Amino acid sequence: MDGPGKELLRAALVLMADHELNNSAFTVRCVASTGAALPAVLCAGLAALSGREHGGHYLLAKEVIVAQLNGADAPALQPMRPGFGHPLYPHGDPRAALLLQMMSPMPQAAGVLALAARAAAIEGAEPNSDFALAALELALDLPPHSGIVLFALARSAGWLAHAAEQAADGGMIRPRARYIGEFGAA
Repeated sequence: MDGPGKELLRAALVLMADHELNNSAFTVRCVASTGAALPAVLCAGLAALSGREHGGHYLLAKEVIVAQLNGADAPALQPMRPGFGHPLYPHGDPRAALLLQMMSPMPQAAGVLALAARAAAIEGAEPNSDFALAALELALDLPPHSGIVLFALARSAGWLAHAAEQAADGGMIRPRARYIGEFGAA
């Protein structure tokens, strides 16, 4: 792949490598703090990413995009639906904005870009990184699930950085929990 597609993939890898202390990064840090081997640390990150509420949002976003583009039984564009809106970015996800901007010269991206513009007009439904990865997959005509594979590959680099930082810190992560319920009669 050459030209804009190559640069788009490179940008996606950089933009998706890390995102603060999200659930997969925290999981990686916890596992790394035990002294686990790097393959186990990466497996922990992938396990967290495999959940519906993390990497699964990409698949849900792609379903909405495809349905909207096909026009058949398309769910309404709504704030905070996977692919639309982000709790950390009330005015739009800058990662998605950059990737979508990079797609603008690509004629094959016209449909996803028009959908992104419609979503952006709805407060709280601006396209997020899950939307951008699904749009990238569709615009570049990549094999199915390439968006989540790209996401996992990018995050793997970020997770290794988190693991190295945690190893250098040397401390084991051990959150505490305190029971706040009521004790029943014995």
